[in-house]
Amino acid sequence: MQVLIVEDDQNVQQFLLAMLKRLDSNTRILMTDSSTEALLIAREKKIDFFIVDIQLVDYKGTDLVKQLRLIPAYQFAPIVFETGIATEELYAYRELKCFHYLVKPYTEAEFCRVMEDVFAYLNYTNATLDDATLKIEQKGFLFEYYLRDLYYIESFGKKLCLHVKRDGML
Repeated sequence: MQVLIVEDDQNVQQFLLAMLKRLDSNTRILMTDSSTEALLIAREKKIDFFIVDIQLVDYKGTDLVKQLRLIPAYQFAPIVFETGIATEELYAYRELKCFHYLVKPYTEAEFCRVMEDVFAYLNYTNATLDDATLKIEQKGFLFEYYLRDLYYIESFGKKLCLHVKRDGML
């Protein structure tokens, strides 16, 4: 699992790093204090979830998340906001579909509860997608495809064209 922390306070960065390592030593942690750099990292690497401060050095974390949500891989990725500004909470949940919202100063216990929820969600989602299938019945035959192998489906009137991965190829 890989997380990107976008936080401009070095002390908070170190706190988050220590807490995440303690919760799951296998989690790969990337950090930046810049929304611009965070967007570049997100485009270059596969990030499983984000922890984003709302007030950053270059522009607001909420603006960063708007841009992240436009990237198909991050449309539903868990994003945890952490900030000293409680007034953005409704906007973060309603418009940006954030996973959770921590108001500074928050405790280790609060942070751990949120991360346990994130890990449980990601583990459930990954396990579910690994085994999920699409079943299509046609003329007495049943065709079954793993969702993880499905790229996209095209519809041509009453006909469908499934684009699936087979043995590493499309």
